[in-house]
Amino acid sequence: MTEKEKYDGMYNTDKTYGKKNNGKDILDYVRTIADSVCDVGCGDGAFCRGLLGHVKYLYGVDLASSPHGAGIWWSSCSAENIMLPDSAVDCVTSFDVLEHLPTVDSTLDEFVRVAKKEIVLSISYEESSKFYKGETLHLTVKPEQWWIDKLSNYGTVTKYGKYLLVDIC
Repeated sequence: MTEKEKYDGMYNTDKTYGKKNNGKDILDYVRTIADSVCDVGCGDGAFCRGLLGHVKYLYGVDLASSPHGAGIWWSSCSAENIMLPDSAVDCVTSFDVLEHLPTVDSTLDEFVRVAKKEIVLSISYEESSKFYKGETLHLTVKPEQWWIDKLSNYGTVTKYGKYLLVDIC
C-alpha cells in the first residue's frame, strides 16, 4: 500500500482525521513574519484559513486530503514535490507531518527550496495511536534532540513552545 492509499483510506474512514488545526498556537507568529505561506500537510486547511486576511499568498498542499476555501491555492502533492518555484514563499509550515514520512531529508530539502526565510514545524515524538489496516501512521519516531540536530543542517533552530522554527536565511 502506498502512503497516498493509506492516507486516502484514513480520510475516508475517520471523518475527524486532518481536521485539527495543529498550528493554531503559532498563527500570530506566522502572521508577523510572512506575507506568503505554504502549509504542507494542510489537512482540511484549518491553518490556512486562520491566515486569510493576514498574508497575501496562501498555499495548502496535502498528499490525500481535499481542502477547501476561497483565497487559498490548493494542491494535492507529496511533501517531496511541492508544485511551487524556488523561494516561492516566505515561510513553509508543516504541523505533525514529518513523523509520518519514511525518510525526511528530501522533504526538508524541498521545504528549504520553496521557503525564502523560515520553516515552522511541529513534530510528534511518540508512536501514533492511530493505525490504518494494521500499519502505523508514524514512521519516523525520534526524540526531539534528534530532530533539532537534523534541522540544524538546514538553518538556525529555535524552540517556540511546542514548535521548532528553522531560520534558513
